[in-house]
Amino acid sequence: MNYIKMSPIAGMSGFGGGASALNFHLGGAGQKWYGDRGLFASGKGQDQIDYIAVPSTSNSSDFGDITVQRWYFGGLGNGSRGCFGGGGVSDNGNTDVIDYVTISTTGSASNFGDLVTVRKMVGGCSDGLRGVWCGGYEDSAEKDEMDYVTIATTGDAADFGNIINYRKLCACAADDTRGVIGGGDAGGNGGYVDNIDYITIQTTGDSSDFGDLFEARSSAVGCSDLTRAVFMGEYTASGYGDRMDYVTIQSSGSATNFGTLNGDRGGGGACSNASRGVIGGCYPDKSIDYITIDTASNSSTFGDLSPARWGTASTAGD
Repeated sequence: MNYIKMSPIAGMSGFGGGASALNFHLGGAGQKWYGDRGLFASGKGQDQIDYIAVPSTSNSSDFGDITVQRWYFGGLGNGSRGCFGGGGVSDNGNTDVIDYVTISTTGSASNFGDLVTVRKMVGGCSDGLRGVWCGGYEDSAEKDEMDYVTIATTGDAADFGNIINYRKLCACAADDTRGVIGGGDAGGNGGYVDNIDYITIQTTGDSSDFGDLFEARSSAVGCSDLTRAVFMGEYTASGYGDRMDYVTIQSSGSATNFGTLNGDRGGGGACSNASRGVIGGCYPDKSIDYITIDTASNSSTFGDLSPARWGTASTAGD
């Protein structure tokens, strides 16, 4: 497993900067889905979790190992505990395993429970209390299921509802109340999609229409600060790409161009400390990039994962 350590943000630690950056729709005191250490877990051919220090730039360091080596799975957390759900365990096999780590303490993951259904290519997001895994792929079919857990309590996931259309490889991000689900590959149900859905994380039910991505694509990854979600990377009929776009989570409408990544990539993990977003563990290389989420611009080089791999899952905390 890999992790990143994120330093306190200027102004008020954990609150995205000084008073002008505060967002007062926070759902509860101390409710966090971000933090000063970020993790990149597993990936194709590796069971390692890595970490990095987000406000700095450096290569990742070893954190421990995940319980089941896998790729294309979803990471989420509550600021202290990180959870990883689902994933592909071989070219033809998938898993329903959820495992967890205490983000502040290096070491290997422990069993948390199981998803409702076995699947890979799932996305994950959290409001800091409840985590939701969205979409996926199993039995040669795209899925529309959403599962949820209470992050602080181990146990099996429960049914949350359904996303608007069947799809895999969608990007997820959230603030303290709302999750957004962008893009994906609907396969025979429509190919690459530009849909953005949203859910209220504390209220089970089907997702609702939010707007559209800048273009239809799969394999993007999502991260967020207190107000904005950024969807990074892509895979389309033309191959991997470097696009990034963003939305304001509490509004609805189509995404706006954010900038470009340092290279074409997709299908990895992303996390944030509510100010800086970091993307890594994507196909086809080991690069880690970073952005300042409230400032639209191209990404900058952060460092490298070691060893190189793709299909990682990511979360952050303290």
